[in-house]
Amino acid sequence: MDGGFIDYQDFKPVVLTKPKSYNGNGGNPKSNTNIHIKPKNEFDTNDDSERPTLQYYSPEQISNIKIAREALKLSQKDLAMKISPSLKHDFITNIENGKTQFDKRTYNTICRKLNIKD
Repeated sequence: MDGGFIDYQDFKPVVLTKPKSYNGNGGNPKSNTNIHIKPKNEFDTNDDSERPTLQYYSPEQISNIKIAREALKLSQKDLAMKISPSLKHDFITNIENGKTQFDKRTYNTICRKLNIKD
């Protein structure tokens, strides 16, 4: 016997170490795969033609919805239910607060339910 100590462990311990820094600045070495991720600054260009712009309800549209809704004495929740029973209760709230992206079909439905001529 080896002094009474018996090692019953059937695997070798794994030691995790921090990878060595490359180029002196902590950068990674070139990848050995065919996947290469470009740094963020290479994506940034002055040409925004490929990026879609998000369009939200205009202040005028929001005002029209709010005025017409209040004229009919409907709460935001009531209007959402009138549009569709499956809509969340805060749907109109988000539109009136400018948090929802514009959707022409939705806007036309709201206008129809509130008798807004746009």
